[in-house]
Amino acid sequence: DLLRLMLTLLFLFLFISFLSCISGVERKMLTDGEYISRERTSTINGFFIWIVFACHLSQYTSDYLMCDAWITRLLMTLGQCIVATFFFFSGYGIMSSLRNKEGYASQLVKKRFLSLLLHMSLAVMLFYVVHLWYGREYECLTVFMSFFGWRSIGNSNWFIFVTLLSYLFITLSYRLCRRFGEFAIVVGVAVLFAVYVILARYRGGWWVDTCMCIPAGMLFFIWRPTIEKILNGLRMPVWLIGVLMVALGWKIYGVHFLLVYSNIPTVIFAMGVCLTFSCIRMRKIPAFLSWSGGPALFTLYIFQRIPMIIGVNEGLKDSYPQVYILCCLLGTLFLGWLGMKFFSALDKLIFRVKDNKVH
Repeated sequence: DLLRLMLTLLFLFLFISFLSCISGVERKMLTDGEYISRERTSTINGFFIWIVFACHLSQYTSDYLMCDAWITRLLMTLGQCIVATFFFFSGYGIMSSLRNKEGYASQLVKKRFLSLLLHMSLAVMLFYVVHLWYGREYECLTVFMSFFGWRSIGNSNWFIFVTLLSYLFITLSYRLCRRFGEFAIVVGVAVLFAVYVILARYRGGWWVDTCMCIPAGMLFFIWRPTIEKILNGLRMPVWLIGVLMVALGWKIYGVHFLLVYSNIPTVIFAMGVCLTFSCIRMRKIPAFLSWSGGPALFTLYIFQRIPMIIGVNEGLKDSYPQVYILCCLLGTLFLGWLGMKFFSALDKLIFRVKDNKVH
């Protein structure tokens, strides 16, 4: 039907836009670090943010989104693996900046933490206005806690909460452990997140089952030369190792409940994605995917529920489900673009930064 076609066309477009930019596939990892550049990782995250969109959309359109369709079942079995690369690449990028940018640890709190907190607070207020328009009110405490992501008023929240927490944990660990070396910093971050996992389990598995991807990404930055040397010395193509790791992480996540809390599946999955793409040479960066997973990542993520909520309250979901899906897609793109422009200008005015990124 039309709904199945719309989802299929969306992901077909993403695949084609990526494949059209590939110039070749090597057996070994690209040792120049090209595969882990901001543009490349943004491209990968750009694909996953649209999987997040499809999964969130299914929460509002379960009666219409072909629950028996292969693409829906496929997305649902991925679980929290769909955000694993966000945290993994974030940890890698932050560790790189800690080594190469003087005073970056202070900027994590003074700029990135406060910037993200401001963006989240303004986004929550927009959600509050939308709900107020349709006659639903929230207590002041609920709204306030939503600014940090601990509570929600219809917006996505846990991912932002963990991101904010990571900035604090990394800064604290850097201050306490930097005299003992970079590895000690990563261990400190992992210990702090382990405490968080224990304390926050009651919130649900999705609150805790990807956070260790952050120290894993930091560790990959430290050990990348050694990892590349070892893997490139194997007879098996590195991209095949990556594919097998993706499959393993995906399988473990789906069948072993206890391992979800230990973050093992999501770390394996994120590392597998990284290795898979480490062998691919790109003749150019796919602009839409790079935009989706880079400068527009936060706004696409946080605002995508706005058109979904509006469409439900206006009756589009029940009366015209096809139109509802299309409006959600176009509305997400528009809000993502508009929010990116607004927050970018706001950051330049307040924090004097060049761009706004969640990771």
